[in-house]
Amino acid sequence: MRPSIQHVAEQTGVSRMTVSNVLRGHDNRASKETRQRVLDAARELGYVPVAQPATQTRQVTTRTLSVVFDDIKVGSPGFGGDTFAGMIEAATQHNYDLLTLLRARPHGELDREEMRFLDRRSDGVIFVSDRVQSRRPLLEILVRHRIPVVVCYGADVPPGVDSVGVDNALAMQQVVDCLVQQGHKRIAFLAGRDQYSSFGRRREGFEAAMRERGRGIELHPSGIISSHQILLHGDEGAAATRQLIASGATAVVCANDLLALSLWDNIQNQGLRVPQDISIVGMDNLIEAGEKGLTTVALPALKIGTAAAEIIARRIEQESESPDEHIVLATTLIERDSVCAPARP
Repeated sequence: MRPSIQHVAEQTGVSRMTVSNVLRGHDNRASKETRQRVLDAARELGYVPVAQPATQTRQVTTRTLSVVFDDIKVGSPGFGGDTFAGMIEAATQHNYDLLTLLRARPHGELDREEMRFLDRRSDGVIFVSDRVQSRRPLLEILVRHRIPVVVCYGADVPPGVDSVGVDNALAMQQVVDCLVQQGHKRIAFLAGRDQYSSFGRRREGFEAAMRERGRGIELHPSGIISSHQILLHGDEGAAATRQLIASGATAVVCANDLLALSLWDNIQNQGLRVPQDISIVGMDNLIEAGEKGLTTVALPALKIGTAAAEIIARRIEQESESPDEHIVLATTLIERDSVCAPARP
């Protein structure tokens, strides 16, 4: 049975009117504790207020697509801005408007604002998110309510959710090939937070690429360095940098550009030079990477945004069910100034 507003009211011990007011933002008379109790119950029950029956066929009603950014910085210039530009281009061609949500939800909470945002005021939802696991409960709720959903940059999405991402294995092959051609044999990988699913896939791709490159290329036991930070700063950043230096690596592949740029600063703070002493490669091709001269991997952000909007437009307008779509696009290595031949073999 699909959860209803009555179920939420019964679980929280308040009236249907109170539940409705809280979920739709008209909750000035409800206490903070009551509001939280209603939101918690709605999340637990998987209830999303919809303006039309969930059993209704996927009929276009608003010509609007919702776009949810996990981090407001993703909407800034760079690959996030290019992703959004691709969505705009494709949405315009299909006569859709875009409604954006620029609120960080690090744990994927289904709070009042998101529930209002996903209240059938749009015909489908595009998530720009690499935190699929934390988003999974919300994604599953939307699928149950027959709301078309596409995830950009995330993988391992729930059944019923489409996705558009990049070939992280190919990206790591491109990076390792570049370093090997320069003569590097001791190459380390700097991983980041586990909550980003791409970090794990990039690490796996790096290890596979190292194995495939043949004899003489060494991934030593200390060659995988993990950081719980998105930036290497403070004592932990200094410790991770010292560990990389002590490993004897002549090159470091970083899970993303932010880690690479902060590692660069830490290496210089310890009296070493990039790339003369240690080469560094990032991933994502942020604007800051270009300004610094960081060798990195560019994501086809414009194509990802375009593909996401194309998929969701087809999904909304189709008359019958079709298999989930999972598009994987190739990356491009951008060679700049942070890589050179190693000073020692």
